[in-house]
Formats: sequence, structure tokens, C-alpha cells
Amino acid sequence: MGYGLSPIKLRALTFEYALKLEKKCPHSRRGSAKPWETNKHAGVDWFRAFLSRHPELVIRKPEATSIGRILFIKYKFSPNDIWNVDETGVTTVQVPEHVLAKRGERQVAFVTSAERGILVTMCNAVNASGSSITPFYIFPRVHFKDFFLQNSIPGSVGTANKSGWMVESTFMEWFNHFIKSV
Repeated sequence: MGYGLSPIKLRALTFEYALKLEKKCPHSRRGSAKPWETNKHAGVDWFRAFLSRHPELVIRKPEATSIGRILFIKYKFSPNDIWNVDETGVTTVQVPEHVLAKRGERQVAFVTSAERGILVTMCNAVNASGSSITPFYIFPRVHFKDFFLQNSIPGSVGTANKSGWMVESTFMEWFNHFIKSV
């Protein structure tokens, strides 16, 4: 499924089949063309005659189809079985946004933290029907503390590592969270 037969591959297959059946391979009718044995495939004349004998066949350029689409069609997955997983960095400090101000004023007040904050990685999974699992947080700390998840969505899970990024061990923790959630 998903693989067509190009004209040159058909001609090579035809040559192999003729040899297997011990058929005499013809020379091309064109004076400049080489015989089947030299090229190891049937000639262009044979291919044109083949197409004229089979008008239901045409040469077309195939459309690119992703492996995901092929598997989706072959195994008939439901939208509940197709998941998209993504991770994003969430800062613990609000970034000030642009606001309207009177022309000429140098400083505009906006309440925000002056500290730099830390970046927490959040991993989410959503399926094609719109369902999702609770977030999985990765904190840039040596040890995880339960209060890190205070005020987060009920059922959220967290872990910690030095970088705060997804690494192999934290991925396995997330995957276990995913399995329990679905």
C-alpha cells in the first residue's frame, strides 16, 4: 500500500519475468536503442505497446502521503486513538505586554515582577477527538516537592531534574502518566 510501480521498474520486472520463463528477449525496433539484455529491462517500444494494450493504465505523478496517513487508513484508528504530544516552556514570572500611554511619557506603570523567574517545562497530550490528559510539569530542581503543583489542575503530575527539560528519564515518567490517564 502506498507504493506505485514506475515505468522503469515495470520494464525491469518484465525483463526478469521473461528470463525466468526463458522467453527470447526482443531487440528494440529503434536503431539507436539497445536490446533488453544490455539494459536489463524491457525497451521503450515494449512499454508503449503495453500501455496501448491496457488503456485503463496511465502514468501519473503520485501525491506525497505521510506514513501516519497510511497507517491511519490501514488500521482504521479512531480519533480517540490518535494523540498529539507537545512540550512548552512556561515562565514563573509574568512578561509585561505593550500598553497604550500618553505620547512623551517615559515610564508607564504595569504591575509585574522585577525578578527573572524560572522556566518550567509543561508536557501536554491531546487526542483528535479533543480529549486531553492532565499536564506533566518538569521543574529545574534537584528534588521535587508536592507544593510545586499547588493551584495547578487537579491530577497534574510533576517531577524535577537539574535542567528542567524533558530527558529520557522524565519522558518515561511522563509516559507512565500518559498510560495511567488513558
